[in-house]
Order: sequence, then structure tokens, then C-alpha cells
Amino acid sequence: MTTRFDVSDVPLQGGYVAKQCPVRAQNDILVPGVPTPTSAWLQRLFDGGIAFEAEIVTSIVEVCPDAVVISDHGDDAEVATLRAMQSGAPVILGGRLPSDEVARRVGKPDLLVRADEGGGGYRAVDVKHHMAVDAKPAGRQGFPGRRSSLDRLALEQAVDDSETSGRKKQGDLLQLAHYQRMLEAAGMATDDGRWAGIIGTERKVVWYDLDLPAWRTPSVTENSKLRSTMERYDFEFDFRLDVIAVAQQHQRDASVDLAVVPVKVSECADCPWWDYCRPRLEAGSGDVSLLPRIGWAQWKVHRDHGVTNRAELAALDERTAGYSGSGLRALPLHIDLARAALGPEPAYRKRGVDAVVAPRADVEVDVDMENVEEGCYLWGVLVTDRGSADPVVSRYEAFVTWDPMTPDVETDNSLRFWRSFMELRSTTLAARRSFRAYCYSEQAENRFLKRLGLAAAIADEVNAFIDSDEWVDMLQVWDDQLITGGSSSLKVAAPITGFRWEVDDAGGGESMLRYEAAVGDTEDSATAREWLLAYNRGDVEATLALREWMHSTDIPSIESVQPGS
Repeated sequence: MTTRFDVSDVPLQGGYVAKQCPVRAQNDILVPGVPTPTSAWLQRLFDGGIAFEAEIVTSIVEVCPDAVVISDHGDDAEVATLRAMQSGAPVILGGRLPSDEVARRVGKPDLLVRADEGGGGYRAVDVKHHMAVDAKPAGRQGFPGRRSSLDRLALEQAVDDSETSGRKKQGDLLQLAHYQRMLEAAGMATDDGRWAGIIGTERKVVWYDLDLPAWRTPSVTENSKLRSTMERYDFEFDFRLDVIAVAQQHQRDASVDLAVVPVKVSECADCPWWDYCRPRLEAGSGDVSLLPRIGWAQWKVHRDHGVTNRAELAALDERTAGYSGSGLRALPLHIDLARAALGPEPAYRKRGVDAVVAPRADVEVDVDMENVEEGCYLWGVLVTDRGSADPVVSRYEAFVTWDPMTPDVETDNSLRFWRSFMELRSTTLAARRSFRAYCYSEQAENRFLKRLGLAAAIADEVNAFIDSDEWVDMLQVWDDQLITGGSSSLKVAAPITGFRWEVDDAGGGESMLRYEAAVGDTEDSATAREWLLAYNRGDVEATLALREWMHSTDIPSIESVQPGS
């Protein structure tokens, strides 16, 4: 896509705009209200990112004596950065790329690394305070685990690791694509492909091929196309320039319609304009985008067919032919989601589900982990022996470390959990009793289990268990059989069963804030540790509560909810 409007008056945009909601870019121009103050959780992320970047810069300066640090600001920084690139500096830290007035770009990559081959030129690298490596092979649409060390930064010095892959964080890579376009405009890009890097908490440069087809274009049909990061970036950036240009026209002439309207997306909760958009989305029966699994592409199909709210969607017949040719095969599900959201019950059985079933075992172990950017510090387990006594009693145990997080500290603590976990499993099976372990949304647990597998050289053992029927994702069990019309997150699903956490503000963001105090040596450390353990215990107790509720509750079918009821 190229811009369709005159964008010559659009303010120069940084790399973040392409990865943020276009409504946010529009609101930033219109300033329709007072932005929501930054939350403590977000401020922690910002502060942690700044501190981590400073650590990485210090480390690179120590091992790369020829690195150039740009300390100027504004136009002076652009001049200094261009001069450093023209002189062939091997590494440039804190540089500011020459502004691209035509394409309306401005950018400040954390590092610029000169290519050792291919005619010179530079590649952009950004520092991110999160993990940049996944402990699994790249797969068909993934990024290979190509990494270089801080003292040998160049792509040409990187080493491939077939057991790992670069994490696919679209926002990070769209930001790198922004810098790539700026390097090209300045005549300072390499001529042997478009590569850029992320330095995560592993303290290695993870290199990404920005031309690799890796992102499936949002579509309501099965004919969606895999696109590269560069293609995805070009579309998203140009679209937002158009949105901003139209917003500027609207400021001058209110009769000009805005380009976009509020749509509920994943970033809404942390957006400074959420308090402005939310009342508009929740007015009446609520916007269609409030329903889960309805992204922008599906929302647009509904809107194009005159359906703008949940009540209108719920009133449709699930066999309607009104959407013929739209490619929206999930229409019956969307109708049921709307009916569930507006219906009198908190949850319903999906169509075709005669009875809700939760996998059970003689010995059940609910597992939940807690982590920060540097690694996992807590594995909590709730062991329930369903045949040992009446009433059945569950036992909670935490495998936790409060030492400053390092790879060795993480591995030692996680291995302690794993050995105890496997010993319980072996003992149970040896007694000819059934064993199952449960988590809620296995992605995080699996990621850290695979990290342990590689670090402790037990990858085959870990992967075999993850792939077995003994490892149950209760989120999948819930989503396969139940429909609520809302989020399926544990913090939303468990209260439906009557479960309540004993701690206030139970959530991942609050847990990371508490962790900062827990690993310190202050008067608040003991209180923070108690809160984290109680929070983790609540999570594993909640997954058990879900199974018990699913096993014992008569849950009505969504087919019992009539349109308009």
C-alpha cells in the first residue's frame, strides 16, 4: 500500500506508530480528551527497558573500544550519526538517523552495526527488555536462531542454532523495518539483504531476515497470504500516515469524516485513549469487536453488512445467507458469541456439546509458573490425590528463588521443580494409578519448560511429557466446550465458577511489580513474597476449581438462547 492522501504536512513519525492502533494515531492528532495516566505496570516496563538498555550499552562499550556513542540530541545527533556512518564506525550507539522528509520518518535505533561484507552499510539493532529467543526450532514460518555475541556483533559473525528460534514479536520487527527504510533512504543500508537484530535478556543479538515471509495477512478467507516484515510494515506505516492526514483535514473541516473509528484490540487496556474509546464501544449492547476472536478483518465484514453491535449480531439466524460471498465462515460462532455475551447465564455449552467433560486422574497436579523478563523464578504445584481420602485434600508446594535472576539461578530452581514433579509422576504410575498435570494456557509454561530442557540437557524428556496426554491445557478444555461471549482468561473464567483469589489485584502485571520488592532487602520484601506465593497458589487452585465446576454443574446449551432474548 502507498499513501492515498497528501501526507506532506503529517508530523514525522517514529518506529512505534506502525505497530500501534491506527485509532491511537488519530487520537494523538485530535486530542479528544485527557489521556489516561501511565499505569504503574507500564511505568515499570518503561523504567526497566531504559535501565536494561543502559546496561547493554555499557557492556558493548567495554568490549568494543571502537564503538561510537552519540550523545548529542536533535539535528546535531543526526549530523553526528551520518558522519559516523560515513567514516565507517563499526558500531554506533544511540544514533539518530537522518530524517526522511519525503516518507515522513524519524528514528533512533539503539545500535547501528556495520556489515563486515557485502559492500559495507549498516544494520539496525534494538535492545528490548524481554526474551528474544525461543527454545524450539524455527519451523516453517519462524525465524532461525541466528545469534551473535556483544563483542562480535556483526551478522557475518553470527552462529546458527538449529534448536532455537528468534521470538516472533511483530511489534519489535516492525520497528526494525522502520529503521531499515530510513537506512535505505539515507543510502546507508547493506546491499545483501535486509537483516536487523534484537538484543533481549539473553544478551545476544538475534538476527532477523526482514524479507522472510512470516506474517499471515489478516483475512476472513482461507486465501490469506504470507507476507514479509517489510511488506507488513510498509502497509501499516502508510495506512497510519493516511489516518493522520485525514485527521488533520477533519480538524480544519469537521465535515470531513475520520478514517477510522474505535475497535477493540489487544492493546486497548494499556492505551492512553482507552477511557475515551471504551464508553463508545460499550454503549448500548456493545460493539461487535468486544467479542473474542473478532479481529479488525471480521469486524469490517460485519460492519459492511450493516451489523455494528452485539444485539444486531445476536439477532441473525445462524443459517443466514446474508453474508454470502464474504468468506466469513465463522459467522455461526460469532452469532453464538453475541448471544452468550447478552444471555442471562455466565457460560453455555457450545453447539454439539452434549455434556461438558474435564479430563480427570487419580493424582492431579495443577501447575503455574511466574516469570519476569530475565526468567522464571517460581513454579507452583497443587497436588490433589482424589483417591486418598474423603473429603479430598489438596497440597500446595512452591519451588521458588528470590536470588537475582540469572540463567543458572533459573535453571537450578526449575530443575528442582522438574525432578520433584517427575518423581511424583513415576511413583503414581508405578502404583498403577493415573496421573495428569494441568495448566491454563500452556504457551508460557511450555516455553519455560523447553528452556529448561535445553539448559539442563533433558530436552527429549521435557518434550515427551509436553506432547503426552498427561499434560492438559485447561484453557483448551474450556474453549473446546464452553462459550461465554467474553474473555477466556483464567481471571475471567474462574470467577464464573465462584472462585475468588485471596489477594487483591491478582494479575500478571501486579505480580511483576511485587517481584521488584520480593528480590530486594527491604521492609516490604517479606510482604511481597507472601503476596506472590498466595497469588500463585490462587492460580493453581483456580484451575482445579474449573474442573470441579465443569464436572458438577448443569451448564445450558447456547442453543437454548433465542435471538433477542
